[in-house]
Amino acid sequence: MSLTLATQITILRIICAPFLVWLLYKGYLGWAMLVFGLASLTDTFDGIVARKFGQESDIGSILDPVADKVLLTTAFVSLSVPSFNLANSIPLWLVLIAIVRDAMIGVGAWLIRILRGRKDFPPSFFGKVSTAFQMITVCVSLVGNYEGKRWLIFDPLIYATLVFTFVSGMDYFRRGVVMMRNPELKQELS
Repeated sequence: MSLTLATQITILRIICAPFLVWLLYKGYLGWAMLVFGLASLTDTFDGIVARKFGQESDIGSILDPVADKVLLTTAFVSLSVPSFNLANSIPLWLVLIAIVRDAMIGVGAWLIRILRGRKDFPPSFFGKVSTAFQMITVCVSLVGNYEGKRWLIFDPLIYATLVFTFVSGMDYFRRGVVMMRNPELKQELS
């Protein structure tokens, strides 16, 4: 099995995650921003390449959300490590809530696939908003840490991220219940 260019770009996003941790650990905050920014851009490019060149694949549809979660979770966890002494550290409680939500979504999607035979579990509006807020939180943390000062927007952003992470988790739970009851139903999911 050969990997398409789109899948290789997705894998690159996964490979960037340990480098991000190492750069933050070493205090190379500018390089950490660059690696996170470039890795985030691969999410756009792999989709464009897959659609434009007909490289959409089962492995790509599985790896793409995994790569997103690996990068975002790695950034969240790394930016919460107390020993890194960051001015804009993500609180551990928010990291844990995001990880628990993602784990619940993953287990729920797996159960729906196994028990109901449904292979797709499309992202919800609230899921996309939650991911956007998490990405913005990571970006603000990285830039603020690079500048070495606490941004005033950071604390309100943390709480907004908490709200959308929680709301999206409840929305995914609701959608999961609907899918378990009627796996063919699509209109009630949005």
